Amino acid sequence: MSPFFRLPPALFLPNTRFLIFLLGFWWLLIFQSVAIHPLEACSPVFPRNWPSITQIYWAVPSQTCVNRTDPPLDPTRFGIRTNAGQNFHGTEVVIFYESQLGLYPYIEYGGAGAEDNVGNVIVANKANLLKFINGGIPQNADLRQHLVKAREDILRAIPNPNFSGPAVIDYERWRPEYSLNWDQRRVYQRHSTLDALRRFPGISEKAATELGREIKFIVETIRLGRKLRPDALWGFYDTPLCNYNAGEGQPEERHCHEQFKKHNDKLWWLFGEVSALYSSVYLYDGDTKRRKGVCERHMQAKVSKAEWVNSLRRRDKPIVLFTKFELDPYSSAKTDSFYTKDDLFCTIDFTAQLGIDALIIWSTSQQMRERCSRLSAYVRDLFGPFVDGVLRRVNDPSLSSKFPVVPPDCAIPMAVVYCAIGADNACHGTVMSRGPGQSLHVFALRTIYTANIAITDNKQTMDFYR
Repeated sequence: MSPFFRLPPALFLPNTRFLIFLLGFWWLLIFQSVAIHPLEACSPVFPRNWPSITQIYWAVPSQTCVNRTDPPLDPTRFGIRTNAGQNFHGTEVVIFYESQLGLYPYIEYGGAGAEDNVGNVIVANKANLLKFINGGIPQNADLRQHLVKAREDILRAIPNPNFSGPAVIDYERWRPEYSLNWDQRRVYQRHSTLDALRRFPGISEKAATELGREIKFIVETIRLGRKLRPDALWGFYDTPLCNYNAGEGQPEERHCHEQFKKHNDKLWWLFGEVSALYSSVYLYDGDTKRRKGVCERHMQAKVSKAEWVNSLRRRDKPIVLFTKFELDPYSSAKTDSFYTKDDLFCTIDFTAQLGIDALIIWSTSQQMRERCSRLSAYVRDLFGPFVDGVLRRVNDPSLSSKFPVVPPDCAIPMAVVYCAIGADNACHGTVMSRGPGQSLHVFALRTIYTANIAITDNKQTMDFYR
C-alpha cells in the first residue's frame, strides 16, 4: 500500500480501556435503559386520529322505511350521519356500484347468441356463453365514453362541489391488478391475455400476461372523481386486501397473512391515487370470527394493514371500515339475524377505540319493505343506543387528555393489565403475562380511563380510574 493510503494505526486499534468503555456504554444504553425505563419504547401515545373524531355513516337504502314504522326509523337520533330521506346517495356518504359510475366493463354468463369477443368459446353450453358488457375487460373498454358517463354520474350523485364525505367506488367483478383475479375472476385473466395475443400476434403468452395488467381505467376514474369533488374521501372498496380468516390462528395472530403483503404491494399504485382506505369487517352466521378474541384480532389485522399502507406511503389517509348489523340480510327466512351486543362491541366499539376515522354501516335494499319494522325496532332498542354511547365516549373533547394508549404490537416483558370499555360501560380488565424467553404482544385500547402504572418485581400493573 502506498503511503498515500496509509492511515494511523490508532484509528484501527484503539487502546483497550477506551474499547471497554465504548462497549460498556453501549451495553448500558441498549439494555439497562430497558430495565430502568421498561415502558420507554412503548410509552403511551394518543390514537392516530386524535383529536379528530370518529364518524359513523348510514349507508343503508332505507328510504322505503321512512314514515312507515312506529317508532320511526331515524338513525340521526343516535349521532349517525345519514343522507336526507335515508337515500343511498346524498350529502353525507356516496357509494358507487358498478352500474352507477361510468361504463364499467365486465363479463357475465349470457343466453343463446352471446359471443366470446376474442373468438374463443370457453363454455360449450350455449346457455352459458360469456357475454361481454362494455367491452368485458378494461383493455377493451371505451375509456373516453366511460369518463364522460362517469362525470355525469358524479355530478348527479354529488351535486355539492364542497362534499367532504366518503365517496367509495365499489367495483367488485374484477380486481384492479391482473394477478389478483383468482377463483371466479380468473375469466378476466384469461381474456386479458387472449386480448393481448389477438392485438399483438406473435408475442409470448408471458408478454401477453404483462400487457393484461391494465390499471389506466381505475386510475383515470379516481382522478376524475378527485378533480370534480376534491374534498371527497375517494377510495376503492375493500382495500387494502387481507385474508378472510385473519386472527383465527394463534392468540398472537393479529396481522393479515404474509402473502397479502405481496398482494397489496401490487396495489401500490392504487393507494397512491385514493384519498381514503376502505376495508370491510363484515360478520356472517356461523362465522368463526364471531368468537370473542378472534373477532378483536381480526379487526386489529384489518386496521393494522391500513396503518401499514399509511406508514410506507408517509401519508395519513383516513381509515374507514365497512360494517353491517345483520348476519344475513339477503335471507327472508332468517327473521332474527341482527348482530348481538358482542358483535357490535367488536365491530364498532373496539374498532373505534383502535382510532379509525369512520365506520360505514351498510346493508342491501333487498326485501327492505319487509324488513322495515324489525330494523326500526332493532335500531331503537339496541343498535342506536349502542352507537350513541360509543360516539359519546370516543368523541368527547373533555376527555382528550385521558386517552393514553400503547402502540400496536408492543412487546412488554412483564405482566400487563389493560382496560377495555364493554357494551355495559364497565371496565373489562385483561391480564397478560409471559414466561421466560417468551414475547408478549399487547394492543392496549383507547378508553375513558387513565392508567396509574406501578412497577414492582419486574411486574407491571395498571390501576384504572375515571
